[in-house]
Amino acid sequence: MTYDANGNRLTQSGWRDKHRHEVDFICARRGRPPLAIECKWSAENFEPAALRAFALHYPKAEWFVVSQDTDRTATRRYGDLKVSLVSLESPVNVRAPSVE
Repeated sequence: MTYDANGNRLTQSGWRDKHRHEVDFICARRGRPPLAIECKWSAENFEPAALRAFALHYPKAEWFVVSQDTDRTATRRYGDLKVSLVSLESPVNVRAPSVE
């Protein structure tokens, strides 16, 4: 099992459609949009086709590309998709919303 920083359980899996678009990791979070995470050796080799296909089904998902050649977190737009590029050393923050 996987938990976020607040101890809430995350459900994780990969995703693939019948057209062979594939997203490496999907983290489902209760009450929040899913995280779609692609792992690439090089951020330059990232092709957003799979995330675009996933976005057709889950338009409110959050998008991340993790790569070894990213030295600082950056955001890149691919049409309507806003993708966060992060390094292997910087963890993706998946904190649950605060409960008041």
